[in-house]
Amino acid sequence: MSRLLSQAADHIEHNAIYAALYMNDIAKSWRWSIYLHRPNKSHSGFRLQITDARSPGSGQWEYTISPHSALQSSTISTLVKIGQVADPSWGVEFLDVYLRPIQLGQVPAADRQREGKFDERVWFREAVRRLRDAGMFLACPDVDALEMELMSYARLGDQLMHPTFSVSKRAWPFSL
Repeated sequence: MSRLLSQAADHIEHNAIYAALYMNDIAKSWRWSIYLHRPNKSHSGFRLQITDARSPGSGQWEYTISPHSALQSSTISTLVKIGQVADPSWGVEFLDVYLRPIQLGQVPAADRQREGKFDERVWFREAVRRLRDAGMFLACPDVDALEMELMSYARLGDQLMHPTFSVSKRAWPFSL
């Protein structure tokens, strides 16, 4: 592990919810996902995301949750804390309850005026709204501002050729 990643590992919080953007060659964009840091012996957490199940551009979306070690990823551009699962006994299944029902392939009502098609970024935006509306994971009054903040961190990480790690100014802190 590089010195940078080693330093980041010291600041990644147990049960914290992160926005994780990964490099993607398609049109200089990123793969957007939610990462829950819950370390155990085999991995450091869980990646919640959608993927184009058949091939890029097919529009056949699939929602997945997979064990993942974000700090070991060679393609991560940025990892930004956006929330927290307050109860240490709660696992990834509590996030899944809110994210699995997102309708894949359809632009959510909140984004219909600004988005022409459904993709990973649009899914991520709806995921943030769902977790915010649950009232117990994160606070994000402005999803557009959060998206811009994350894109600026990802661009910086890509330009520096190493990932950026931060705490969102738009979605955190959250208090009950």
